Amino acid sequence: MPRLTPLTPDKMTDAQRALYDTIDGVRPGARQAPDGSLIGPFDAFLRNPNTGEKMLALGSAMRFNSAVPRPAIEVAILCVGRKWEAEFEWWAHVRLAREVGVEDHVIDSILKEEVPDFSDDIQAAVYHGVQELLTNRQLSNGAYAKLKGLVGEDGLLDLFTLVGYYTAISIILNGFRVPLPEGEKNAFE
Repeated sequence: MPRLTPLTPDKMTDAQRALYDTIDGVRPGARQAPDGSLIGPFDAFLRNPNTGEKMLALGSAMRFNSAVPRPAIEVAILCVGRKWEAEFEWWAHVRLAREVGVEDHVIDSILKEEVPDFSDDIQAAVYHGVQELLTNRQLSNGAYAKLKGLVGEDGLLDLFTLVGYYTAISIILNGFRVPLPEGEKNAFE
């Protein structure tokens, strides 16, 4: 049962409405429920526009201005979403992963918690590095060296920040029990 009552535009403060307009302006209507409220973590962001603005900016920087290629970014996000069983995160990023070319068998393997057979070296290194961080809370020297050689130190900072950001998003989604859009099914059941 969701813990937040969806915040519709007619119930928002000026600060909430300004953030709502910013969020909706990125992909107009794509993040809206039929009643005009926002779906996913975006409705939660409105509860504190100061924090929400910063979360939105960091998320955009991590996904769209990263030294790590977009397909590898989506692999990392799927790993985090799967670890936390953040159903909305998984649902949203499976679609985005497919859009940027992550292969279906990779997505299916991550869902089943099996090691994917990658055709892309960067995706493979990101997957293994993220899994180490999520499981051991550390990154081995070998995984670090491999990632550094593929994405550089700037890419490593982006990747580590991305994992932390999507861990925070997972906690927000799970803490508020943010539901999937109507008619969608939880992949983890």
